[in-house]
Amino acid sequence: MSLQCYTKMMKALWSEKFLTADEMCGKDVLLVGLSCFGSALVSVLQQPFFAAGAKVDYAPLFNEHIGVSSSLAQLEENVGGKKYDIVVLLEGLEKETHFVRSAEALAACCRLGGKLLLLVQTPDAADEALDVERFLEASWAYDLQDIASLFPGFALLSHMRTSPSFLLAARLEKRSEERPLRPTAYSLRLKQHVSERKGLQAGFFREFHELERLGVEELTDKCRYRHNYLQKYEFFLRDWKEKPLRLLELGVFKGGSERMWKRYFPQAEIYGVDIDESCRAHAEERIEIRIGDLSKEEVLESLKEIRPHIIVDDASHIWSHQIKALFALFPSLPSGGVYILEDLETSFQSELFPDHGDAPIDAYTVAERIARVAASRIPCTDGPFAEEITAAGMATELVATMLSSCIFIKR
Repeated sequence: MSLQCYTKMMKALWSEKFLTADEMCGKDVLLVGLSCFGSALVSVLQQPFFAAGAKVDYAPLFNEHIGVSSSLAQLEENVGGKKYDIVVLLEGLEKETHFVRSAEALAACCRLGGKLLLLVQTPDAADEALDVERFLEASWAYDLQDIASLFPGFALLSHMRTSPSFLLAARLEKRSEERPLRPTAYSLRLKQHVSERKGLQAGFFREFHELERLGVEELTDKCRYRHNYLQKYEFFLRDWKEKPLRLLELGVFKGGSERMWKRYFPQAEIYGVDIDESCRAHAEERIEIRIGDLSKEEVLESLKEIRPHIIVDDASHIWSHQIKALFALFPSLPSGGVYILEDLETSFQSELFPDHGDAPIDAYTVAERIARVAASRIPCTDGPFAEEITAAGMATELVATMLSSCIFIKR
């Protein structure tokens, strides 16, 4: 969901008297979520509550930038069991695997007679405008029927929707301590309102949980709170799990991915490469950090000496960098080796990533043409990089494409 949608809704809630200063004055208020958009936005959203004289606590959810790995299900624990007059959920129910536990934690933080304000994405949010960050997946959406099923001890006081109806604000009052009996949410996979159990049983990758769990714990944006790659990755990587191997990741950031890989592959040597000298701090036993500019051919050439079994490109996401790394490093993989090219949203959404399109064709188009050669065994003869695409395609056993990521397996 776009930042504009949330800010528009919050402005409307105050201007339309859905929220009032009189109601907030002197009250204990808990604001939850939206830390993913940065501290500046959170400060802006908090300001009207402070101005109204409220006593405000803030609970961020998963945020790799500020080092917070928290879910809605942990909310009651995180606030020390405190009860609030008003609990405001700015976002969060859409990506929680277990939405029932998350709803119960929210309800538990609200005192009897207190108010709960929920901002939730609706089933219509799947059709949101093209300028939205479509590369970030959600699992669930909610309508009034779902809210009623999740919060049976609450009475609905009022509700408001954005136009178009992508975001729903529901204002509830807690009147009893009741647990939900038949809770539902709208499954974005199944396109219907279902129980949590039915929703979690859907999908081919539903049984793959370990890498996802580690990714959440180590604060990598590969997990479900951001890109939602890890269940798919585990399907392809599980056979390597107990083997001695060398994994090379391009891009280190705060080291979360490297720590995740180290825990998932107990016999692996992990190599991370980044241009930022501060990334050296993330080196530890079985994790080696190298500093280098991955746009330079000599740096890419030097990485071949690692002889990696698995390569993950999570670096700059600039087209030319992604393409150069793929052509340079894919040949260094052994038979059965895995190359993961991440964050291909930069190939599709130039309006969001205007500085990334610096090559004659985008990285996804290169991947697509490699897949064509792999499928047909016919050389690529047209367009840029034809020779390199042909070589990569002829050396590729399998290409798997998912939202914003592509996996190549070496013949």
